Amino acid sequence: MVRSLLSSLRDLLAQQNPVSMPAEVSVAELVKDVALAKQLAQVDARSQQKANMTECSLIATMSDGFAAARMIYRVEKAKGRTPANEAFLNAFGEHFGRGPQSPPTPPTPPTP
Repeated sequence: MVRSLLSSLRDLLAQQNPVSMPAEVSVAELVKDVALAKQLAQVDARSQQKANMTECSLIATMSDGFAAARMIYRVEKAKGRTPANEAFLNAFGEHFGRGPQSPPTPPTPPTP
């Protein structure tokens, strides 16, 4: 949108009617800015696409790790507490253990 706006400004006003441009605005610099904005928009689009792909991979990897940890917790819990697994069961029991849970705290409403 900004790129389109800059292009329109450059094409419609700066190049077709340069006398309408304020003296403090350099048409040459505006042309350079528009060209740079077009290049940066392409780089940004590719970067956003890569970031989205990376985020999806991260979520999938973390989900796999969570599932594996939950399975290990269930197996260790089924074996019963031993000195070898007690620290693990205590630590992971906070995340995977079932039992009474307090309701989540409601979010604070925005201040007008």
